[in-house]
Formats: sequence, C-alpha cells, structure tokens
Amino acid sequence: MIEILIASRGSRLALWQSEHVRDLLSARFPEHTFRIEIIHTKGDKILDVALSKIGDKGLFTKEIEAALLDGRCRFAVHSLKDMPTKVPDGLTLGAITKRHDMRDAWVSKDGTAFRDLPQGAAIATGSLRRRCQLWAHRPDLDIREIRGNLDTRLRKLDDTDDLRGIVLAAAGLERLGLDARITHKFEPEDMLPAVGQGALAIECRADDAEILEILAALDDPEDARVGHRGTRAARETRRRLSDPDRRVRTSRRRAAISGRARRQPRRPARDPEQGRRRSRGRACARRRTGRAASGRRCRPDPRRDF
Repeated sequence: MIEILIASRGSRLALWQSEHVRDLLSARFPEHTFRIEIIHTKGDKILDVALSKIGDKGLFTKEIEAALLDGRCRFAVHSLKDMPTKVPDGLTLGAITKRHDMRDAWVSKDGTAFRDLPQGAAIATGSLRRRCQLWAHRPDLDIREIRGNLDTRLRKLDDTDDLRGIVLAAAGLERLGLDARITHKFEPEDMLPAVGQGALAIECRADDAEILEILAALDDPEDARVGHRGTRAARETRRRLSDPDRRVRTSRRRAAISGRARRQPRRPARDPEQGRRRSRGRACARRRTGRAASGRRCRPDPRRDF
C-alpha cells in the first residue's frame, strides 16, 4: 500500500476541503493511503495588514508549492479563487472539482438585510473585489479591512460592537455547516463572484503521471458542460487578461488602431526661470514648422498641451 501525502493549509475550512478530497480518493483507490500534511503559509501568519498591501494570492500557496516541487507532498488542495493566475513552472492543476455555490453571502450580526443598513454603517471584508462592488451599491458605508480564516472573521464580527456584518463566500460557510449565519446571498447580477469561487483546485507536479491519473477521477462528468469546463475557461481567461506581456501587446494594437502607434512626445520640462513649459527635440520642431526634424513634411501635431 502506497502512502500519498496531501499538502493543506491548517484552517478548519482548508482541512475540510482536503479531507473531502481524501475521502473521495480513498473510496475510489483503496489500494492507496492518503494522509494530510499541514503547511503554514506566509498569508496565514500575517493577519494585521491588508492582503493588497503585502502581496497577492501567492502568499497562501508559495510554501505549499515548494513542498510539491521538492517531493515532500504529491498534491495539494486549494480553493480555486485563492490561487494565483499563473501556476509555477513544473506544476499543474490536476483537477478542478464540481463547483459549489459561487455566490457571496451577507452575514449580519443582528439579521439586518444589506439593503436595510443605516447610513454610514460599518461592515467588513478582506476582498478588494467585494469592497469595490459594495461601495458601488452603497458609497456611504464604512467598509473596514478584515483578515484571518473564516472562523476568525466570524469571531471578529461577534466581538466588534459597531460592526454590522461581513461578506464571505457562501460555499465556505455551507461546507462548515454555518448556513444559519447567512442572512442572504448576493446574486451575480448584484455582486460578481471571484473566478472559480466555490470550486476546489488540486495542484500537483506536471510530470507526476501516476497522480495525474488518480486526480482525473475527481472531474465530475455531469458538471462538465457548465461547471468544470466553464470554471476552467473562466480561470484561463483571467490568467490571460492578467498576463503583463499580453497587456503590452493589447495596448500596442489599440494604439495602432487609433492612430497613436508612433512614439509619443515626452512631457516637456518646466522652465524654472520663465515659469512655463519648454519643449525640445522633434516634437518642438514639428509644432513650429509642420515639418519633422528630418525636413520631411508632416501634419502639425494637434497635441499641443501635453
């Protein structure tokens, strides 16, 4: 019997997810033993600073991915929404499980609906995505930063007197049997969920053929048309949109279409003695004479005040 180690974060929700995957695989592959290895990540240790100020989602996966690459563990279970868009070289997503409820949930301390919150009410979220959408609905709200795992956030809500509620992923609450804490769920038309929210991603080494074959069993054929494939497609779209090289290429194409592909003139320096901007070089010659510095005729540059 072969023992296979599963890398997991140590929170109650992360362990539930890893145990869920372990139980599914144990039922299908009784000849193997699956054991969970808890790995503490940098994101789990830094809880007093907003995530957007200290890094990206890689703070929750870097140590786990190191354990996969050096062979300590064979695969890892993540919430797909918490994964960076780019998987490190040598690793791959062996499976994406059936997607649970993708919606965000409003958790109120006293049962007040989100639409009924008083003017200037204090609420909390750890997500910049949620913060922006909440302010789009209610710009008057006092939206505060909150960090920590799901249990920690709920405890902070209960212990903070003036905090009226928090926004969390509905899937995480339901997986831990905390459905009763949900006041209501935001429909996607009102709050767009994160890419992959509600799905689990299983990461492994790209060259581990045995594990890839095992993980393939977790793809749900009934969910393939709209769930699994749709989730994969959404994640791939997000990865491509966040690719810096692609953003540069897209900007160049847009510039060419709009007739701005030529080099833009630099913003002129300010003349400290005369208190006005002074221009130099080709752009200056073009504006004065209608000719480029080479002497070739060209249209006067309409962007005089740049």
